[in-house]
Amino acid sequence: MRRYKNIRRKREDIVVGNTRFKGVAKFRYLGCTVTDTNDREDEIEISVQNTLRCSAALHPVLSSKLLSRRTKIRIYKTVVRPILLYGCEAWTLTQKEEAKLLVTERKVLRKITSSKRRRFLARPEK
Repeated sequence: MRRYKNIRRKREDIVVGNTRFKGVAKFRYLGCTVTDTNDREDEIEISVQNTLRCSAALHPVLSSKLLSRRTKIRIYKTVVRPILLYGCEAWTLTQKEEAKLLVTERKVLRKITSSKRRRFLARPEK
């Protein structure tokens, strides 16, 4: 598949009846960003940012000791995940874009499970 990026060309106007619509490189429609190059990077980045904002707002709930892990995961599935995946039925993802979505999902789930991100370093053998 060939992707066209940074194309510097004049967008053609569309005329319907007596109305003229200006040609644009991208626009928002029903909460999704539509581009002339069918690029999803901007839309995925906005979706990731919105998801992280939502999880930050829910941080007191998701990190609460009073709620069970099962309840927190149900909150995640009903409130946070739909924000991340809104409009994904129409997306054609590359591996890089899919990885970005998975990283965001794991970041929120780490908040729920209260697990820290660990880096395992190989110990030098004696």
